[in-house]
Amino acid sequence: MTGTVRLIRPTDPGWEALLAHARHDVHHLPGWSTASAPLEPGEPLAVIVSAETGSLLIPLVRRRLDAGHWDAVSPYGYAGPVFTSERSPHAALLDLAAEHLRAEGCVSWFVRLHPLLDTWASGHVDAQEHGWTVSIDLAQRDDVFLSGLRKDHRSDLRRGEADGIRVRAGVGDADLATFVALHSATMQTRGAADYHRFGAPYFAALREGLGAAFLLLLAECAGRAVAGAIFTLGASSGIVGYHLAASEPRPPRGATKLLIAEGRRWGRELGFTRMLLGGGLGSDEDALFAFKAGFSPERHRFRTLRITLD
Repeated sequence: MTGTVRLIRPTDPGWEALLAHARHDVHHLPGWSTASAPLEPGEPLAVIVSAETGSLLIPLVRRRLDAGHWDAVSPYGYAGPVFTSERSPHAALLDLAAEHLRAEGCVSWFVRLHPLLDTWASGHVDAQEHGWTVSIDLAQRDDVFLSGLRKDHRSDLRRGEADGIRVRAGVGDADLATFVALHSATMQTRGAADYHRFGAPYFAALREGLGAAFLLLLAECAGRAVAGAIFTLGASSGIVGYHLAASEPRPPRGATKLLIAEGRRWGRELGFTRMLLGGGLGSDEDALFAFKAGFSPERHRFRTLRITLD
């Protein structure tokens, strides 16, 4: 197969132009890459392949190794390949992209695949399977959703509402600063690695980069914010993403669960079809995974591509 391949920056209009013709999530937006690249750290780019059978776009972060060599990784999240046609030969387009990266000095390429959009990769030679992720079907009626919750989740939702916890949308800089403080405290309490200690500049850049696709919800009790969560709204894919959550060291019972229930309600009312909660830390079936699994029986495998180029 032949085609035209090029590396572009987030400011290149070709990035959004291709996305306009392909089903994608917020992780594929140039604003997402711009906000997330400093976490690696590196330069945000995308590789685009244009062929007669269709086009391909994959966001990546270029990390310099020496004067002539670099490696590529996905931005934080599920920024796997995006195709303009489901009938495109996925592997052939990916091979063209890999050949171009090799010629540009890239020695290895790590791609985090999207659990809902990249099911094609299950048989790819470079794909590795990891843990499960959880999603919620937003087409379910409220009573069906509630009846499908694990018993302790259902009980905690009722308890939180009875105790006066209310969830509202966060707007403006003050609400974002409140969430940043909650997130910082949460990471400190859990002894999280530096990689997961996202600072205020990241959250401000993410809100700016996503625009209307950024949703902050805050859970309040007795006049103070006790928990918060950032959701993403993927209009093209119909997917609501549960991105990051935070709370007081000892939040009132049910606070975080009420945030997810309210995020589900927002997504359903806006016409989205599914909420992706993600999986456990490092794809493990840990306490975080067990928490998410209590909301839905829907499971999707998380996969990565690990391509050695040189």
